[in-house]
Amino acid sequence: MVGGPVPGTEDGIHIYRSGNLMRMEANEGRSYQITDLAKKETHGISKTGCLKYKNVYVRSYPFMFSNPANKFERTPVGKETVDGHVCQVEDVTVTLPKANAPAKFRLWEAEDLHGFPVKVETKMHRTIQYKSIVLGPQDPTLFIFSEECQNGEEIGGGRPPVPSAKPTPAPGGKPQ
Repeated sequence: MVGGPVPGTEDGIHIYRSGNLMRMEANEGRSYQITDLAKKETHGISKTGCLKYKNVYVRSYPFMFSNPANKFERTPVGKETVDGHVCQVEDVTVTLPKANAPAKFRLWEAEDLHGFPVKVETKMHRTIQYKSIVLGPQDPTLFIFSEECQNGEEIGGGRPPVPSAKPTPAPGGKPQ
């Protein structure tokens, strides 16, 4: 993943997804975040410890909207080719039950990758691109964390920090 929905998320990271779990790693593999999209919680893991937050990690955008309570409106825009992938382009509006305003973004869904988005543009014109995409089962050990994580909200903030660093693959896994 290169780019992100907010400033400070421009650098590339590796992401992995297995069901409702996402792993996002940066800092040459020294730290990573595991977000449970269904529970809306994140565990930040590094060599110095683990912090637990009661929200999704910002780098899980736009997958963070994959909740059955959300209402999706999809408007086809056309077709484009991105990095050699023929894509269906759609404008997506997501209405969240407890949000004041809907989330809006544009997706480039690769036909050869079963609709996986290779590019996302937010309504604030921030671009996210996915490269070296590998579909299929992930190593389950990539999503293991201790339940003994310290509460991040008690330490000084309700959100995980936004790291930026060069990506490296995790042991036993492939970038996605």
